[in-house]
Amino acid sequence: MNKKNLTIILGIAIPFFIGFFCYSLTPEQEKIDECVPELKGLMPEAPEEKWKMREIEIESTALRGKGKCSIYLPPDYENNRKKKYPVVYYLHGMGDNHKTWLDGEQEMDRMATLLIERGEIIPVILVAPDGGRGFWSNFFDGSVLYEDWVVQELKNYIEKNYRVLKGRKNTVIAGVSMGGYGALKIAMRHPELYGLVCAISPAIPPPLLPGEQSSWLTRIFGPPSDQAYYRQNHPYWLVRQDPAKFKNITFVFKCGTADNLFPTVSSFVSFMKLSGISCEFQTYTGMKHDVFFFRRSSVDCLRRISQYFSQK
Repeated sequence: MNKKNLTIILGIAIPFFIGFFCYSLTPEQEKIDECVPELKGLMPEAPEEKWKMREIEIESTALRGKGKCSIYLPPDYENNRKKKYPVVYYLHGMGDNHKTWLDGEQEMDRMATLLIERGEIIPVILVAPDGGRGFWSNFFDGSVLYEDWVVQELKNYIEKNYRVLKGRKNTVIAGVSMGGYGALKIAMRHPELYGLVCAISPAIPPPLLPGEQSSWLTRIFGPPSDQAYYRQNHPYWLVRQDPAKFKNITFVFKCGTADNLFPTVSSFVSFMKLSGISCEFQTYTGMKHDVFFFRRSSVDCLRRISQYFSQK
């Protein structure tokens, strides 16, 4: 093979292999990126294997089987064996799973890495468990215990197997839609565990359990004739019971004005403030309950969380 032919072959092969092994955005990802123009189309400087989320399975008594979870480790995690990191637990919405936030449409593994590389957030560990469609709650009949999975089993596993800073000041819980409700409810039921809650468009159900026997809420929280268990798992009643319990938690709400949940979220924020609980409410004009809003609000959420960790 002469030198000219070799040059031609390498000129074709090298770009092919570079394109094959390097991460690149699809047209759909580019479109979603439009809602974060400051990061649109950017790729992390760190190699992909340093920032792409990992998927793990954990033996779970609460779930009567294996619990799935995705975890993001910052790019410098493997290079600094003595460093410990604050941790964020993120709860997904109805119909999503543990991979949606970090590796799915929202791509928070890429977004977080870009923000870290730009010095806009401190390095953090992100943990996204799978919660099925269980509203992040222990079922009334004890069949599935999603709250125990998050608060006990997953937390213990993460703190045992990863270099995380412990304590409520180093621990945040966040979520979107069903996960926004879950983050609120779990933090209110365990105020000693979390220093900040970021509730993105939280799907807060009605204060009274609906009477329809076929309601999916009744399958989780029990019969409408017995409202006690439902009240033990509802943010409204938890605030009514003892608002002073939450004085050390920073509450952050985010919702688009075109989101169908906006009236409920807005009313709940007002109720919390009237109850003497300090909370932040960031609204997004014209944004809906969709992946564009979730990407935008999640990036803002990471910035706010990093600010909280930096101030403690």
